Amino acid sequence: MVSRKPSRAVLPHAITLWNWTGKGEVGNGSKVRQYNKVYVKYMRCDETNSLAGTVNLGNLYFEIYNGVSEVRNPDGALCSYVPPHVYLNAPESRQKTLWTLNMDDDFFGIGAIADENPSTGGERNRKDYIINNVDAKTGFDGSVHHWEVYGR
Repeated sequence: MVSRKPSRAVLPHAITLWNWTGKGEVGNGSKVRQYNKVYVKYMRCDETNSLAGTVNLGNLYFEIYNGVSEVRNPDGALCSYVPPHVYLNAPESRQKTLWTLNMDDDFFGIGAIADENPSTGGERNRKDYIINNVDAKTGFDGSVHHWEVYGR
């Protein structure tokens, strides 16, 4: 039996995902983290205030469906999912064709955002969310059906 997935027609949302590359460069006297940006579309995104026991899971929740959602880099090339440890150990040229969901290091923002780096908010800046919980849900066949992700 195969786990059913929603069609793209019922997945109207899009996000920008910034994956930390594991590297940083010195700028203005401090080390600045480097990110690769990808765009995710055909997914579900909702505001939430979810608690799991005493842990606040986050203010924004999204689901990315394996094989339904589309992840592309800024050049328009499709990207493949890999676990965080594989992404962080990949060469820089290979990271540009991959994406991951790394808790406490990766950020996301609602819609297609042109900025190369995430924003942590402020009076004049948008608020991007740091990923603080990732749960991979498997289907009946044992492969990842979708990822449930929370950000704060």
